[in-house]
Parts: sequence; structure tokens; C-alpha cells
Amino acid sequence: MKNFTYLAVLCLALNFSFAQEQYSRVKISNPNEQTIRTIALQGIDFSCGAKRVGNDVIIELSETEINSLRQSNIPFSVEIENVQEFYQQRSNSIELEEVNRSESQQTLIASRASVSSIIKDNIIQYTGSSEIEFVEPQNFPDVNALTMGGCLTLSEMEAELDAMRSYSQSNSLDIVSVKQDASSTGQKTWGNPTNNFTNQHNNGPSMYSGTGSTRWNPQTIYYIRITGNESATPEGTKPQILYTSMIHSRELSALMNNIYFMWYIIENYNTDPAIKELVDNNELYFVPVVNPDGLRYNEVTNPTGGGMQRKNLRPLSNGTIDPSRGVDLNRNFDYYWGLNEVGSSSTQTASNYRGPSRESEPETQIMVDFIENRNFKSAVWNHSYANSVPHPYGGDPNENTNREDEYYRWHEEMTRYNRYLYGATIFYESNGLPDDWMMGGAADNNGSTGLNQAIIATTPEHGGEGFWPARSSIVPIAKKSVRLSLATAYYGGKYAKLHDLTQSDITGTTNVELDFGIERIGQTQSGFTVTVTPI
Repeated sequence: MKNFTYLAVLCLALNFSFAQEQYSRVKISNPNEQTIRTIALQGIDFSCGAKRVGNDVIIELSETEINSLRQSNIPFSVEIENVQEFYQQRSNSIELEEVNRSESQQTLIASRASVSSIIKDNIIQYTGSSEIEFVEPQNFPDVNALTMGGCLTLSEMEAELDAMRSYSQSNSLDIVSVKQDASSTGQKTWGNPTNNFTNQHNNGPSMYSGTGSTRWNPQTIYYIRITGNESATPEGTKPQILYTSMIHSRELSALMNNIYFMWYIIENYNTDPAIKELVDNNELYFVPVVNPDGLRYNEVTNPTGGGMQRKNLRPLSNGTIDPSRGVDLNRNFDYYWGLNEVGSSSTQTASNYRGPSRESEPETQIMVDFIENRNFKSAVWNHSYANSVPHPYGGDPNENTNREDEYYRWHEEMTRYNRYLYGATIFYESNGLPDDWMMGGAADNNGSTGLNQAIIATTPEHGGEGFWPARSSIVPIAKKSVRLSLATAYYGGKYAKLHDLTQSDITGTTNVELDFGIERIGQTQSGFTVTVTPI
């Protein structure tokens, strides 16, 4: 009887410490500017997951946030009462039926490859009336077999990185590095302690215990590099491009899009000259999960998908391990940090809590260290969901970066076929963003100029049907993101766009004048040669 009582108490404690508030999908009808500002001041994020439908806003909010709407007398209607249950039920529906795979797809990873039957043009020069078919990589995980709603768990993600390396080595490609610690000092995340956490992170005796499925020690943030002749190429030899995802740990498509793109360029390296040229002449860095604690927390609370943990797992200031704890890492970077209460919140339990100070979080510090130790030319911080591509400055959308023309061309290329909305002012202001910090600029409210390297970076919001889309939507959303990822490499490297300005009605066979224009699009300087071959 004593053993039973102890077990019951233990289960209750675990359930409490891992509880998540219920989230609902609500509709706010025809909100005016003042209403939106009032909502934003309550620590509610209007970028990730706030979807405009006509004049209305559809957004997923916790019970606490919904109560804030009531207290502010803001009218709303509930579209879905419990989105966690909705996501789980959708994931466990008939979409869970296994997709029949061919025998070749069941073989060992070393013998698998996905190649298109058509060699694709450089996407910058492509002018077709419809998008290129970015064929699903055969090594891309079967979303119908992934138990967490079609999303990789943390351990599965790490296994994918190992599999990419194995595929590269087995096929003598030498383009994928081993997975590596993103921190040059071995710094790790908060982890998820068993006891209340009363001392400062990394100071004093360790308070962590347990490394099982429900508790874990501080985590490593991993990255891999993809480039030609990888093993013999020192870092910084070629233009460096950054791709990240899951800074918000409930955004499935952010992670899965990144994994899709990685497998796509790996599998097509030997068959598509444009992909081979891109990989050989650039260093592509991937950090698939910036917030590993948050992702693992969602695994525990919602193992079949639908977890709504967005922030990291920083304990509250009183040391308690509360479900509402954590910092929004996407508000913790040192540019426009804490500019106002609209773009981020000083309330610890708010979904966009910016943290107690600039770069207070280990995850932020790791990424800052990772970026400062390299010379990135362009970057994508993948998010979901809003079918849009915002760019700096989120902290002050009316402030000019003096790179507006470049951003416009870059984002026009990204969205030519997926038709995502783009621009600096498409969202309400959000401060402390990593892409603002990477761009940098004039001194902000804290005297910070950001990284001050003028790196073009952006935070695309992929998809439009929720943080946990239907399994049948995961691959289509990922396909729409491939052009975006390819364009990021082209706009960071040594590339130009050729414009044929020659008149179309050439007559005669001698003394014909050919007129071309060369538009440099890459951030890395280079000379260009145009070769004309008669046919």
C-alpha cells in the first residue's frame, strides 16, 4: 500500500510539472489598430501563428491569454476549444495509414537516392509559368510513421544528421560533416531539472538529476555543414550561409522544411549540376533545433503531437518549474531588445517573454557565439505558420535598413510561386529578433548596434493550417520552402542574374550586336564571365 501511495504521488507530481495549459483557436473579428495594440501589450505574439482571414485574425491562445482578452473586454469567438486535442486527433486520423513504399525505399540508407528525371535550371534564371517540382527525397522521413504528429523528436532529428553523414560517406560524396556542438565552449541549455532550480545557470552545484524520458540534463545544440570536399575544406574558405529552425519548439514545419531541404541537396548533388555547383562553392550550415529543451518538453507532454511549448525551459525567478516558464528566444537577441511592451513582454509567463536581460539565455548565447565565430552572408530562421516572409526591422518596422532593394529582390525570388506575403511592415512590431541583430544598424534603445555585420537575414513563417499541420500537408509545405532555401544560398554567395537585352528580331548573319545585363545578387563579391555559344 505504501508503494502504491508513493507511486500515485509521483505520477501526480510528474503530471503537474509537465502540464500544459489548454490552448484554443479563437477569432478576433475586424480588430482595429488600438485593439491589436491592446492585445500585443498583454504579451501575445502577432507574428508566429496569427493568421489574417479577411478582416479577422485567427490565433491560438492559452487559457491565461484568453482570460486577458476577457478582462480587456475584447470580443472573440472560439473556433477550436482544445487545439492540442485537435492536432492529436488530426494526426491520428486516417492519415496515419502507412504509405506503400517501393522496395528500393526499404533498402539501407547507403543505397537510397532521390533524383529528379529532369535536370533543373538555376532557380534564379528559371522563368517557367509554374514552380519546379522539387521531388521528395527518398531519405526524407516518412511522416506517416513518425509518432509525434509527423514531426521528428529530438533524438530522431539527431539520428537524421548522422544518417546524412552516413549517406554522404557511403556514396563517396564527402559533402556532409559529422554533427557538431554549436558552442565553441561546450555551453549547454537549461535542461529540465527534477527539483526547483534556485541557483544561476552554470554556477554553483548542479541541481539536475535524471536523464530518462521525463527529466534530462542540459542539452547540446547541434549543427552540420554541407559543402563540396567537406573534409578538406577549412571553415570560412567559401561564402557561409545559415539555416536554423525550431527556435520556437512547437513549429513543426520549421524543422521538417529544413530537413527536407538538407536531404534534397544531398541526394541531388551528383545528378543536378546546379545543386552540385551550389554545394561546391558555398558552406551551408544547418542548426535544425535551436530550442532542444522545448522540443523535448513537447515530446513528454504530447508524444503524439500537438504540444504547444514555444519558449525554452528557463525556470521562473522564484526557482519553480512551472508550465508557463521559459523565455521566447526569438525576443532575446541584443538589438531593439525590450524596446517596448508591444514587441515583447517583461512578464515571465507571457508567450513572448523577452528574458531578464539581453542574451540572457544559454541558447541565445550559443547562437551568438556560433554566428560571431563565422562570416555568414545570409541567413534564414525558419518559423511557422503564417505564409509570409518578414524582414528587418521587426523591432521598428518603420526604420529603414538601407538594404530595402536587396531584401525586396531576395524575397520576391523566394515567394514567386508560393505567393507568401513579404515585407518589413507585414507584422506588428517584434523586438529582440535574431534577424534584426544580424543586420544591425544605428544604436538602439540600449545603445546596441547589433552584430553590425549587415547580414541579410529573414524569418519566414511556413504554412497556414496550424503549428502542427496535417501529415498530408507536411511535404507540400516543405516543397514550397525549397526555392526559399536555395535563394538564400544564391543571395549569399557569388552569384549574378543574367538579363538578355538583345532585340528579339535579329536579322542578318554578320555584325550582330548582342546586349546583356548582369545583375549581381550575391553578397559575396566576384567577377562574372558571359559565354555565348553559337548553335
